[in-house]
Amino acid sequence: MRDFTYIPPTPVTATKHAAIRAAWTAAAVVVGQMPNDDEKPAIFARINDACKAFAEAIVEHAPPSADTAAAIRCVRLARMIANEAVLSPTDGNRLRRLADDELLKARMQASAAIALHDWGTEG
Repeated sequence: MRDFTYIPPTPVTATKHAAIRAAWTAAAVVVGQMPNDDEKPAIFARINDACKAFAEAIVEHAPPSADTAAAIRCVRLARMIANEAVLSPTDGNRLRRLADDELLKARMQASAAIALHDWGTEG
């Protein structure tokens, strides 16, 4: 099954993977922040902006596929969980870890979409 084959990056896909990784890193930094109560509106905006930028990078660099759609869903879920973490004084750390996990899954899904598409056109 080709879905379980390692597909090394090509010069073209390496650039796409790097863009996805950079957007993921930026989103993960924002999601991991511990806001003060007086900055909740600002942190909600930063979370939304970072997740939106990550989703836009996925759409720009990953071809349309089930993996790309799954990546976008993971980013949306990460945004919702991160927002909930801001509101939850008792579960905030756990929720931030869950949001971070969703962002990582999104990166993996987007990378799979890139690799499988490239392999499908060249392999």
